[in-house]
Amino acid sequence: MNIVLATRNRKKVEEMKRMFVGHDITFLTLDVFPGCPEVEEDGQTFQANAKKKALAVARYTGCPALADDSGLEVKALDMAPGVFSARYAGKQADDRRNVKKILREMRAVIKKQEFEKDFQAWADSVETRSSGLGSRDSVKNNENREPRTKNREYGYRKIK
Repeated sequence: MNIVLATRNRKKVEEMKRMFVGHDITFLTLDVFPGCPEVEEDGQTFQANAKKKALAVARYTGCPALADDSGLEVKALDMAPGVFSARYAGKQADDRRNVKKILREMRAVIKKQEFEKDFQAWADSVETRSSGLGSRDSVKNNENREPRTKNREYGYRKIK
């Protein structure tokens, strides 16, 4: 089965491929479909953004598509940055700036107290005419307040 991964993020492509090792699936990337338009992630939820991307890519390519949207939700910051995680420190921000901003804001709000954060990820898979099937997962952690680095880490996964 061929499935198009609805992302241009190489690290997400690698991560999704690792998740399906051993399955009879061939993943195609958007590199195979260079004319595929960018999908604006303007939904109010991770689920809405993932569904929108998967459906747009499936319609453009004519193949089943798998898309995700994910981000960090910090309880002490009223669940921010949420769907704005990728551009939390501005439209041109990178992972380092986003992590730096979130850590600065968490320190200001809770000052040395334990904080609770929840990394949300929503994946949606659709065929060209269906509404899709979704799955949500989250990881909770309230231990550290400093960024960590690993070669496979990106985005807010650097905060442990």
